[in-house]
Amino acid sequence: MKTETLEQEEKSSTEDLRLSNLWFSELQRSDSGPGPRGSSTKTIQNEMSLDVEMEVTYTILSKEKKSYSFTKTQLSISTLLNNCVSNQTFDNSNELEITVKINSKMMDIINEYLIHHNGTDIKTIDKPISSLNMAEVKFEDNTTIDTWDVDFINNLSTPCPGAGLKTLLELIEAANYMDMKGLLDLCCAKLATIIKGEKIDDIEKLFEGVKN
Repeated sequence: MKTETLEQEEKSSTEDLRLSNLWFSELQRSDSGPGPRGSSTKTIQNEMSLDVEMEVTYTILSKEKKSYSFTKTQLSISTLLNNCVSNQTFDNSNELEITVKINSKMMDIINEYLIHHNGTDIKTIDKPISSLNMAEVKFEDNTTIDTWDVDFINNLSTPCPGAGLKTLLELIEAANYMDMKGLLDLCCAKLATIIKGEKIDDIEKLFEGVKN
């Protein structure tokens, strides 16, 4: 019985050694393939590094220090914010904080826009606008604006006279500061639908009402 057991253990050890040698040989072949030695290991490490970097969030603070969190993809359509984070050295132990000269009311609106578009901004709107109805305003490629963006910009108006226009003008300033071309384009198109075809005196009264 002991002899039989020893023979079985010897066979098992031999088989384990054979499999280990096969595995080691396979590893050497993969390392000495088309890429440089150890390239497969480096590739795995690089992929792991990219996965970690994708999870990083950046904290944007309004003038009142209200915080908003975005991924790099989400804030990429703001040239200002994109430039702020692009030159930063990645450190997963710290979040990058950026304070902007935008009040919380405007940042709430910008936050909604950035999160919805997730790095893909709207196309360039054709000028002059083809309609007073935002749903019929077209891009330069002759397609119409997405329903979400139409509702987003139309919903800025409120029952209080002049309040919607005031919000729109503030958002134009904020979009210009944040260097958000798509949002700025959308706001200016909306403003154009409000004043297009109006008499100069009526437009002046409209803006005077906003000031007051």
